[in-house]
Amino acid sequence: MRILLASILLTTLGISPIARAQDEDQVTPTTRAEAREVTKDVFEKAWSITPRVGVLGYQDGTQSYTSRATEGFTTNINLAGVVPFPSSWNLGLETGLLFTHNGSSGSNFFGTDPTVSISPGANSFVVPMNLAFGYRLTDSMMLTLTAGPQLVYRSAPSSMRFGRASDLGTANQIDFFPGVGLNAGWTVTRDLAVSLRGDVIPTPAAPMFTATLGATFGIA
Repeated sequence: MRILLASILLTTLGISPIARAQDEDQVTPTTRAEAREVTKDVFEKAWSITPRVGVLGYQDGTQSYTSRATEGFTTNINLAGVVPFPSSWNLGLETGLLFTHNGSSGSNFFGTDPTVSISPGANSFVVPMNLAFGYRLTDSMMLTLTAGPQLVYRSAPSSMRFGRASDLGTANQIDFFPGVGLNAGWTVTRDLAVSLRGDVIPTPAAPMFTATLGATFGIA
């Protein structure tokens, strides 16, 4: 009897570590994967949105270079989880909308109080359609280069000079130009980052530019 009990005890002690090891092998990968998912920061999220406010520079109808306030948003779909990329790099698709009240030539920064009221209700907006290439400089900083076509809408073509025949149009106009931008983002929390960005949009007349400050929110 003593021999039988001793055999059962030894067998149990021998099996238990093996069972625990098997359980750990089964649980650990799932637990680690879940931990990585939970700790993703704003730059690693599959989708983010950035409200923006800043300035738009362009050549107005009198061929004077001027600037106006602009506001809107950009949104980014992160492709790093779909396309294999090194851990420090990021690839995304970006779009959005930046709205500007241009007003007449000679208006102030907000498109009001013109010296001569030619097209006081003139508005415009830019819709970027970019590829975004990001590089993680530090754990909290991401530098992103964007490039792609830009849709530019003008409600009154004469309020902005692009050096195209569309400048003489009397109805609203849509034009496409190439564009390139550089964005620097700093994480504040795992779901929020501060964004400072500049974009250049070449036109035949004079290059347009935008400079904006934004807050990036990780959605999913």
